[in-house]
Amino acid sequence: MQYTGSIYYTDPVVLIVADQKNTFYDDQIVKCPKDSKVMQVGTYQYQTKMGWKTVPIVRFVKQQ
Repeated sequence: MQYTGSIYYTDPVVLIVADQKNTFYDDQIVKCPKDSKVMQVGTYQYQTKMGWKTVPIVRFVKQQ
């Protein structure tokens, strides 16, 4: 099987629920704190020039 065309890869896109101390913005690389884990808490849908996009909503949760 042969493929033609281009392959595009982008990093995962998520909406981060932030506390009042942190602000996040487009194209920022965010690392999970060592004492926490990432938990998906929902999805967020928004419209782009190419149609609707759905991304996960995540938050950092301290591990016990």
